[in-house]
Amino acid sequence: MNATVRQDNQPITCGIFYCRDSAEIKGCGSLQTSSWLDSDMLRNRQQKHTAIRCDANWHVLDYGAGTGNLLLYILPKVAHITAMDNSDGMLTVLQSKIPTLYSHKVQLLKHHADTEELPKDAYNLIMSSMTLHHIQNTKEFIIQCYNALKPGGLLVLIDLCKEDGTFHKDLDSTIHHFGFDLEHVTEIFTSVRLKTITIHEFYAIYKEHVNKHFPVFFAIAKKQ
Repeated sequence: MNATVRQDNQPITCGIFYCRDSAEIKGCGSLQTSSWLDSDMLRNRQQKHTAIRCDANWHVLDYGAGTGNLLLYILPKVAHITAMDNSDGMLTVLQSKIPTLYSHKVQLLKHHADTEELPKDAYNLIMSSMTLHHIQNTKEFIIQCYNALKPGGLLVLIDLCKEDGTFHKDLDSTIHHFGFDLEHVTEIFTSVRLKTITIHEFYAIYKEHVNKHFPVFFAIAKKQ
């Protein structure tokens, strides 16, 4: 089934992310546009977008969940979400934001991607936003995601495109990459047997300390 698109070419808000081509996502279900993504800055009215729909039976991993910008929006639409982050502080804030009605559907776990493994064949969807550049071994993490996905599962990554190192005002030991080359990310997907559904720049973050916008990419890959 093709994803539904409104007459004005804007995606119906029934899922988290937009993608440009529905050819490879038939039957995958649907992701909802999260509140911080749902702005005119992301909408190209000259281009038709597709919304992927979540399934009510999905088990989801939000890796690098932070304070839950993505998690809280799709929480009512899926069966269960595991939120992993390496920060106790972030997880504490996230815990305080989860509505009591949905608290039974969320598991919070402290996890370090560079030293700990993910469970095998556990998730229908893994999503990670602005976390990949904090993970030292990118390919190993994506391998872990592949192994953690159920057959047909989706990996959704949002992160910085290649930049000059000025995105972060203060560099520290948690920053391992100055963004990513999209061809390189695609090559990693292929090497670990993930099918690239879409990968493209879709947003830019303005940083006042350098008076500059930094492009962000959006990628979907599917486990065959």
